[in-house]
Amino acid sequence: MSNIFLPKKPYNVYEMFQPKTWSWTCPDANNNGSSYTVELELQGAGGGGNSHNPTLGAFSNTGGGGGGWLKTTLTVVPGTVYSIIVGAGGAANSAGGLSSITDGSGVIISANGGSAAGAGGGITTTQAGKVSGTVSISGGAGTTTQGTSVTGANGKPGGSGGGGVGVTNLAGSAVNGSVGGGGASACADGGNGVMGYYQYTNGFDASGAAGGGAGYYSGKMGFANGSSGTGGTGGGGYAAIRFYGNGGSAPV
Repeated sequence: MSNIFLPKKPYNVYEMFQPKTWSWTCPDANNNGSSYTVELELQGAGGGGNSHNPTLGAFSNTGGGGGGWLKTTLTVVPGTVYSIIVGAGGAANSAGGLSSITDGSGVIISANGGSAAGAGGGITTTQAGKVSGTVSISGGAGTTTQGTSVTGANGKPGGSGGGGVGVTNLAGSAVNGSVGGGGASACADGGNGVMGYYQYTNGFDASGAAGGGAGYYSGKMGFANGSSGTGGTGGGGYAAIRFYGNGGSAPV
């Protein structure tokens, strides 16, 4: 009896990097009208770091939190239009955007963005019956010193928290402060905090800019020139869908 070899089904990978709302019409991957599963990966965006403009006295700036990450098996239905959000990195003093997937019944699951100056993002599962085998890694927290690092796992590299900087009794004045780094994510590093110094008639002052939290990309370093500071922006998010069979059309 002769062996019969069936052709191997194509493997489709749709990656979404640009922060926006994407639309994906689920194809009939198996040409039978039945539901099937895809691998879904989401990375939330990083939060922006705090800013400090010169004022005499003590100050403290916190880095942005890193975005949460997840990978899950999602059951999809041919013909259904899914909305996939890729979160935008947070501007200074602003939270990072979540990355999520939504069907006609609402949000299914999301990887949350890092907060502005603080906690890293986790994940939220809203329609648990449509996903299975979910693994996740929370984003690292931004701090007033070294941002929190994230250990690699589940095939992701992890990242290092951004570096911080401090000043005590600047040039004999009463200026004391600390500027922190952004938290890392499963995919990238947090941004570094920076400090600028400003001399005026009666002494010195300082401006600070904490680093942004990581998303799929690293958080940005803050900017400070002494007279003003702007916290670093967070790294943007990411989404991917992977499956075997008829690939249909890519998300738009």
